[in-house]
Amino acid sequence: MISKIKSKFKSEDSKRLLSNFLSLLTLQGANYILPLLTLPYLVRVLGMEKFGLLAFAMATIIFFKIITEYGFHLTATRDIAFNRDNRDKIIEIFSAVMIIKFLLLLVSFMLLVLLVFNIEKFYQYREVYFLTFGTVIGQVLFPVWFFQGMERMKYITFLNILSKLIFTIAVFIFIQEESDFYIVPLLTSSGFIVAGILSLFIIRKEFNIEFRLQGSLTIKTYFKNGWNIFIVELLPNLYNNFSTFFLGFFVSMEMLGIYSLAIKIIDILNSFIRIMRNVTYPFLVNNISKFHIILKVMVSTGLLFTFLVISLSHLIIPYIFGYSANESILYLYILSLSPFFLAITFSYGSNRLLILKKDKEMKYITYQYSIYGFIVSLVLIPMYGVLGASITLISTRFLMSILTYKGGRLL
Repeated sequence: MISKIKSKFKSEDSKRLLSNFLSLLTLQGANYILPLLTLPYLVRVLGMEKFGLLAFAMATIIFFKIITEYGFHLTATRDIAFNRDNRDKIIEIFSAVMIIKFLLLLVSFMLLVLLVFNIEKFYQYREVYFLTFGTVIGQVLFPVWFFQGMERMKYITFLNILSKLIFTIAVFIFIQEESDFYIVPLLTSSGFIVAGILSLFIIRKEFNIEFRLQGSLTIKTYFKNGWNIFIVELLPNLYNNFSTFFLGFFVSMEMLGIYSLAIKIIDILNSFIRIMRNVTYPFLVNNISKFHIILKVMVSTGLLFTFLVISLSHLIIPYIFGYSANESILYLYILSLSPFFLAITFSYGSNRLLILKKDKEMKYITYQYSIYGFIVSLVLIPMYGVLGASITLISTRFLMSILTYKGGRLL
C-alpha cells in the first residue's frame, strides 16, 4: 500500500516537473523567436536612428525594472514554494511582496520624472520614456514568482506568449512609417499590462488568493529578505545594460541603433545557450558525473554559433535588415565570441559551482566581472564610442569565463 502511494506521488511529481519544463522551454523559445519576426521589419521601417532611440529608452527603463523586481523572482518564489499548502501564509507573502513592488514602482516613476524633466536628452522624447515605463507597470502586476513557487508555469507561458503574439501582429498592422516609432513602446507596454491584469484574475479565481494589507513589520521582513539577491542581480547590469545606456550620451541614436542591432542578434544566439543551461542544470544536480559530456556539448554549440556569426554575417545581415545595417557587422565580429564565452561561464558556473553549492564563489565572481566591466566602460566608451562598448562587453564576458573556469581565482 505504502509503495503504491509513493509510486503515485513520484508519478505525479514527474508529470508536474515535465509540464513545468516544457512550459519553460516553450516560453523561452517564444521570447526569442517572435522578436526575430519583428526585428528586421522595425529596423527597415523605423530606420537606425529611431531604432536606436527605442533601444536607449529600454536600456534606461531596465534599471527601473531591476529596482521593482528586487530579487523577488528568487526569494518570493522560494517562500511560496516552502508554504505552498498554507493559504494564509501565501496570502501574506503575496500581499507583502505586491505592496513592496508597488512602493518601488512609485519611487521608480518619481526618479523617471526627475530624469526626464531635468535632462534635455530625455525631455526631447519624453513620451517614449513614459510609454516604455509601462513595461515596468506590467512587470509589477505580473507576479511570475507566484506561479513559479506554485509550480504552475503553464499560466506564465500562456500569458506571455499571448501578449507577445498580439504585439507581433500589431507591429505589422500599426507600424507603417518612421513617425510611428512611438507606437512600439505603447504596444509593448500594453502587452505587459494586459498580461499582468489577467494573471491577477487567475490568482484570485484559480488559487483563491486575495490581497490583504500587511503590517509594517511584515513588509520590512520581506524587504530585508530580498536585499542580497537584489544587489547580485543589479551588479551584472553595471557592464551589460549600462554600456548601452552610457553609450547613448556619446554617440548619435543612429550609431546606438547599429550597436543595439548587433547586441540583439548576439543575444538571440546567447538565449539558446541559456536554454541549454536551464535544461541541463536540473539534470546535473543528480548526475554531476555527466558534467564533462554536457560541457563538451555546450562549448561546442557556443563555438558553432561563433563560427556562424563570423562566416555568415556579411551575407545575411544586409539581406534581412537592409544595407543600413552593414555597420553592425564589424561589431558582430567583435561580439561573436560571446556565445562561446557564455557557454564556458554557464558550464563551469551554474552547472558546476552552484551544483557543488559554492554560492559564495559565484557571488565573488559576479562582483569581480561586474566592477571590471563598469570601470572599463567608463574609460573606453567616451574614447571609442561603439567600438569601446563592444570591447567592454566581450572582454567582460571573457573575464566571466576565465573566473568561472578558475573558480573565482585568476592565479
